[in-house]
Amino acid sequence: MGVGEHPTSSVKGLSSRGENARKPLPEYIMASFRRASQCYDATKNPSGLLDLSVAQNVLTAGLIAERLALVPPLPARVLKYDSMGGNREFRNSLATFFEQYLTFYPMKSEHFVSAAGAGASLEMLCMSLFESGDSILTPTPMYAGFPNDVGSRAGCRIVHAPMEMNHRVTVDVLRRGWINAGGSGSNIRGLLLCSPNNPTGQVFEKSELIDIIHWAREVGLQIMVDEVYGWSVFDEVKPFTSVFTALCGDLGDDVHIIWSFSKDFCASGFRVGVVFSQNKAV
Repeated sequence: MGVGEHPTSSVKGLSSRGENARKPLPEYIMASFRRASQCYDATKNPSGLLDLSVAQNVLTAGLIAERLALVPPLPARVLKYDSMGGNREFRNSLATFFEQYLTFYPMKSEHFVSAAGAGASLEMLCMSLFESGDSILTPTPMYAGFPNDVGSRAGCRIVHAPMEMNHRVTVDVLRRGWINAGGSGSNIRGLLLCSPNNPTGQVFEKSELIDIIHWAREVGLQIMVDEVYGWSVFDEVKPFTSVFTALCGDLGDDVHIIWSFSKDFCASGFRVGVVFSQNKAV
């Protein structure tokens, strides 16, 4: 080797996991990203597009920003290492918030684990509960980010359970999707339920949640319930019921709740989400 020459590396670029993670997002998601700069702004772009494809409440952004400006400066101690599952004071506050506004049942702060958003929380659950290659049953239409959340690194796959024209998630809908995928002979190991549902807006009654949980347990599925819209229901006739409330505070080892600040607090850029699970191993 001459002076100034460097050896050629034989190291490969990315692992199979890395290659899978760098796959482009679906075109309809990329199209939304590309149009972000063309969206309406009262002063900068008054003739811009109104993007109705993203569940993001920008109308209250000013109110939230004003309230955050009143928060006292962070104490220096929060810059130090803390619990990997989230600061204890933060989790205590989460438990209090859930008890007062979402579940109306006592909740233990040690059952909360924080992550960088609901998507990361779902990914964390999938990596804890499933093997790469396992499938997760989900009623469709669904939130467009679910396939990437469960598949990009955890290596899981979404199996669709198409709703009927009334867009209601029922046990019959889930059972049909499960059977069509092979039933007990399939590799479906989990159920992912969005409650309240995105994009249909379905608000589940207590009896509906209990029926779905009973069926999922009969066929041996881990149950993940995304409740990020729990505080965004404005129908007093049919209020939101958390799966925690429906099960009287006893989730067992197979029901897990996902929540974040993205929707209820209109703070999707914060990237703060939590998993609530009574499964000690999780």
